[in-house]
Amino acid sequence: MSLSTILEAIKVSLATALPELKSARVVGGLFSLADKQREAVPLPAAFVSCQGTDGARVVGEDVVTTAHFAVVVVATDAHAANVAPVHRTNAIADLGGRTVRAVALGSDWGDGEVTSAPTDVTSRNKYTPEANGKSLAMWAVTWSQNVQLKPSAPAELDDLALVHAEWTLA
Repeated sequence: MSLSTILEAIKVSLATALPELKSARVVGGLFSLADKQREAVPLPAAFVSCQGTDGARVVGEDVVTTAHFAVVVVATDAHAANVAPVHRTNAIADLGGRTVRAVALGSDWGDGEVTSAPTDVTSRNKYTPEANGKSLAMWAVTWSQNVQLKPSAPAELDDLALVHAEWTLA
């Protein structure tokens, strides 16, 4: 098992706890406005990442460490048929609060390698004039949890399995 399986478990748990999300993804780092601009993602959305670890110690064949996780939720103005419009500032405040609650109650996320409840849960409104100008609002929630990383085989990568290339040689 690995940090990637823990991140996947967190993503699935958050998607269940926050049914208004249209997308939930694991990303390589703290999500930013630049990431949103690179690809079209249905909103509201959650982006989960591991920010690193501290205090690794060996216990038998395992490594026990404190992992630092983050989720950034992103919302925009909501305009559904037959429903009063919801401004993004209200939507992100509600979604941010519900995300804090989901994380604080997250326990082990259904993953046996997570060995403690979330601690040091904090959240921040990630308002920027640039995001506001694009009708977006973002809220970040961070927390720490103890994890027990067991020995695992590296993922098999098929070198060039998906590459198709043609060249015209002069």
